[in-house]
Amino acid sequence: MNDARRKQIQRALTLIGEAQDILEVASSQEQDDFDNIPKDLQDDEVGQRAEVEALERAAVCCDDAIAACEEARQG
Repeated sequence: MNDARRKQIQRALTLIGEAQDILEVASSQEQDDFDNIPKDLQDDEVGQRAEVEALERAAVCCDDAIAACEEARQG
């Protein structure tokens, strides 16, 4: 792989890392909001719980993307 493509992959790694940070903060904030509603109402907030789980999955997918980019860069 040439240097130009390595730089492009490094840029992608940086952007994915930033996206992961944003997703983790959003997930944490959503979880805090969910945790702060009364317990008896949490059962009614299934949609909000699903949002937290979706944000967590997105952050995990960023891990997968980072690993794949690093593999490609080193290959």
